[in-house]
Amino acid sequence: MRARLGLVRAAVLLLAALPGLAGCASTGVGAPVDNNPPIAVTTNPPASGHRLGDTVASGSGFVVATGFAYNQPAAPGASPPPAGNAWAAADVQACAPKGTIFPVSISDAAWSLRATDGFAVSPWRGDDPAFPQPRYPQTPTSLQAGQCVRGWVVFEVPTNGRPQLLRYSPQGAEPIDWLIG
Repeated sequence: MRARLGLVRAAVLLLAALPGLAGCASTGVGAPVDNNPPIAVTTNPPASGHRLGDTVASGSGFVVATGFAYNQPAAPGASPPPAGNAWAAADVQACAPKGTIFPVSISDAAWSLRATDGFAVSPWRGDDPAFPQPRYPQTPTSLQAGQCVRGWVVFEVPTNGRPQLLRYSPQGAEPIDWLIG
Protein backbone atom coordinates (compact mmCIF):
# COMPACT_ATOMS: atom_id res chain seq x y z
CA MET A 1 0.00 0.00 0.00
CA ARG A 2 2.85 2.33 0.92
CA ALA A 3 4.59 1.66 -2.40
CA ARG A 4 1.41 2.41 -4.33
CA LEU A 5 0.97 5.72 -2.47
CA GLY A 6 4.55 6.60 -3.34
CA LEU A 7 3.94 5.99 -7.05
CA VAL A 8 0.80 8.16 -6.99
CA ARG A 9 2.72 10.92 -5.23
CA ALA A 10 5.54 10.70 -7.80
CA ALA A 11 3.07 10.91 -10.70
CA VAL A 12 1.38 13.97 -9.18
CA LEU A 13 4.74 15.67 -8.66
CA LEU A 14 5.82 14.89 -12.23
CA LEU A 15 2.61 16.35 -13.68
CA ALA A 16 2.90 19.42 -11.47
CA ALA A 17 6.49 19.97 -12.60
CA LEU A 18 5.54 19.79 -16.27
CA PRO A 19 2.33 21.85 -16.63
CA GLY A 20 3.06 22.65 -20.25
CA LEU A 21 2.60 19.01 -21.23
CA ALA A 22 -0.84 18.58 -19.74
CA GLY A 23 -3.72 19.44 -22.09
CA CYS A 24 -1.60 20.05 -25.21
CA ALA A 25 -2.21 18.48 -28.56
CA SER A 26 -0.65 18.94 -31.95
CA THR A 27 -2.24 20.31 -35.10
CA GLY A 28 0.07 18.21 -37.21
CA VAL A 29 2.23 21.18 -38.21
CA GLY A 30 4.16 21.45 -34.96
CA ALA A 31 2.07 24.19 -33.29
CA PRO A 32 0.57 23.32 -29.93
CA VAL A 33 -3.15 23.85 -29.47
CA ASP A 34 -4.41 25.27 -26.20
CA ASN A 35 -7.51 23.28 -25.34
CA ASN A 36 -8.05 25.42 -22.23
CA PRO A 37 -7.65 29.07 -23.32
CA PRO A 38 -7.96 31.67 -20.58
CA ILE A 39 -11.48 32.93 -20.04
CA ALA A 40 -11.83 36.63 -20.80
CA VAL A 41 -13.71 38.24 -17.94
CA THR A 42 -15.36 41.57 -18.55
CA THR A 43 -17.64 43.26 -16.10
CA ASN A 44 -19.06 45.65 -18.70
CA PRO A 45 -19.93 44.12 -22.07
CA PRO A 46 -19.64 46.52 -25.00
CA ALA A 47 -22.76 48.51 -25.72
CA SER A 48 -24.65 47.86 -28.92
CA GLY A 49 -27.21 49.98 -30.66
CA HIS A 50 -27.97 52.22 -33.61
CA ARG A 51 -25.86 55.19 -34.65
CA LEU A 52 -27.01 58.67 -33.72
CA GLY A 53 -29.02 59.98 -36.65
CA ASP A 54 -30.61 56.60 -37.42
CA THR A 55 -34.42 56.61 -37.53
CA VAL A 56 -35.85 53.41 -36.06
CA ALA A 57 -39.41 52.06 -35.99
CA SER A 58 -40.55 50.66 -32.66
CA GLY A 59 -41.60 47.04 -32.50
CA SER A 60 -45.20 48.12 -31.98
CA GLY A 61 -45.20 50.08 -35.25
CA PHE A 62 -46.91 53.04 -33.58
CA VAL A 63 -43.78 55.20 -33.17
CA VAL A 64 -40.71 55.97 -35.24
CA ALA A 65 -37.89 57.54 -33.21
CA THR A 66 -34.57 59.22 -33.91
CA GLY A 67 -31.71 60.05 -31.57
CA PHE A 68 -29.89 62.89 -33.35
CA ALA A 69 -27.22 64.09 -30.91
CA TYR A 70 -25.89 63.85 -27.37
CA ASN A 71 -24.07 66.70 -25.62
CA GLN A 72 -22.23 66.51 -22.28
CA PRO A 73 -21.87 69.14 -20.87
CA ALA A 74 -25.02 70.60 -22.36
CA ALA A 75 -25.89 73.87 -20.66
CA PRO A 76 -22.83 75.81 -19.45
CA GLY A 77 -24.96 78.86 -18.59
CA ALA A 78 -27.57 76.94 -16.59
CA SER A 79 -27.80 76.81 -12.82
CA PRO A 80 -25.22 74.27 -11.70
CA PRO A 81 -26.42 70.78 -10.82
CA PRO A 82 -25.41 69.26 -7.46
CA ALA A 83 -21.66 68.80 -6.93
CA GLY A 84 -20.19 65.95 -8.94
CA ASN A 85 -22.84 66.16 -11.65
CA ALA A 86 -23.19 67.84 -15.04
CA TRP A 87 -26.00 68.67 -17.43
CA ALA A 88 -26.33 66.49 -20.52
CA ALA A 89 -28.91 66.67 -23.30
CA ALA A 90 -30.11 64.53 -26.17
CA ASP A 91 -31.70 65.87 -29.35
CA VAL A 92 -34.51 63.40 -30.08
CA GLN A 93 -37.62 62.99 -32.18
CA ALA A 94 -40.69 60.75 -32.13
CA CYS A 95 -43.20 60.44 -34.95
CA ALA A 96 -46.56 58.75 -35.42
CA PRO A 97 -46.21 57.12 -38.84
CA LYS A 98 -48.70 57.90 -41.57
CA GLY A 99 -51.46 55.34 -41.50
CA THR A 100 -51.44 55.08 -37.70
CA ILE A 101 -55.08 54.79 -36.69
CA PHE A 102 -54.70 55.70 -32.99
CA PRO A 103 -53.16 58.85 -31.51
CA VAL A 104 -49.72 58.24 -30.02
CA SER A 105 -48.87 59.69 -26.60
CA ILE A 106 -45.25 60.77 -26.16
CA SER A 107 -43.25 62.45 -23.39
CA ASP A 108 -39.65 62.62 -22.26
CA ALA A 109 -40.37 59.87 -19.69
CA ALA A 110 -39.76 57.28 -22.44
CA TRP A 111 -36.15 58.49 -22.87
CA SER A 112 -33.19 57.56 -20.66
CA LEU A 113 -29.43 57.23 -20.64
CA ARG A 114 -27.78 53.87 -19.94
CA ALA A 115 -24.36 52.57 -19.04
CA THR A 116 -23.29 48.99 -19.74
CA ASP A 117 -23.13 48.33 -15.99
CA GLY A 118 -26.90 48.84 -15.78
CA PHE A 119 -26.78 52.41 -14.46
CA ALA A 120 -29.71 54.44 -15.85
CA VAL A 121 -30.54 58.16 -15.78
CA SER A 122 -34.07 59.49 -16.25
CA PRO A 123 -34.83 62.94 -17.69
CA TRP A 124 -34.42 66.01 -15.49
CA ARG A 125 -37.80 67.57 -14.73
CA GLY A 126 -36.56 71.05 -13.90
CA ASP A 127 -36.36 73.93 -16.30
CA ASP A 128 -33.77 76.58 -16.98
CA PRO A 129 -33.75 79.00 -19.94
CA ALA A 130 -30.09 78.02 -20.55
CA PHE A 131 -31.06 74.41 -21.32
CA PRO A 132 -30.98 73.54 -25.04
CA GLN A 133 -34.15 74.54 -26.85
CA PRO A 134 -36.70 73.52 -27.91
CA ARG A 135 -37.38 71.12 -25.06
CA TYR A 136 -38.98 67.77 -25.81
CA PRO A 137 -42.41 67.57 -24.11
CA GLN A 138 -42.19 66.72 -20.40
CA THR A 139 -45.90 66.02 -20.14
CA PRO A 140 -47.83 63.53 -22.29
CA THR A 141 -48.49 64.95 -25.74
CA SER A 142 -50.72 63.34 -28.36
CA LEU A 143 -49.48 62.85 -31.93
CA GLN A 144 -51.80 62.11 -34.83
CA ALA A 145 -50.73 60.09 -37.88
CA GLY A 146 -47.90 61.83 -39.70
CA GLN A 147 -47.01 64.20 -36.82
CA CYS A 148 -43.57 64.45 -35.23
CA VAL A 149 -42.11 66.14 -32.18
CA ARG A 150 -38.44 67.00 -31.92
CA GLY A 151 -36.64 68.55 -28.98
CA TRP A 152 -33.96 68.26 -26.30
CA VAL A 153 -34.26 65.98 -23.29
CA VAL A 154 -32.08 67.15 -20.38
CA PHE A 155 -30.36 64.78 -17.93
CA GLU A 156 -28.30 65.23 -14.77
CA VAL A 157 -25.32 62.87 -15.11
CA PRO A 158 -22.20 62.16 -13.04
CA THR A 159 -19.32 64.38 -14.15
CA ASN A 160 -16.80 61.54 -13.97
CA GLY A 161 -18.63 59.23 -16.38
CA ARG A 162 -20.36 59.14 -19.69
CA PRO A 163 -23.31 56.89 -20.55
CA GLN A 164 -22.96 54.62 -23.57
CA LEU A 165 -26.57 54.51 -24.74
CA LEU A 166 -29.51 56.79 -25.37
CA ARG A 167 -32.63 54.64 -24.90
CA TYR A 168 -36.21 55.15 -26.08
CA SER A 169 -38.70 52.82 -24.38
CA PRO A 170 -42.08 53.24 -26.06
CA GLN A 171 -44.99 51.73 -24.20
CA GLY A 172 -45.72 48.19 -25.34
CA ALA A 173 -42.53 47.75 -27.39
CA GLU A 174 -38.90 46.77 -26.94
CA PRO A 175 -36.50 49.63 -26.13
CA ILE A 176 -34.48 51.22 -28.94
CA ASP A 177 -30.84 52.15 -28.24
CA TRP A 178 -28.43 54.59 -29.88
CA LEU A 179 -24.70 54.52 -29.14
CA ILE A 180 -23.38 57.73 -27.58
CA GLY A 181 -20.35 56.55 -25.64
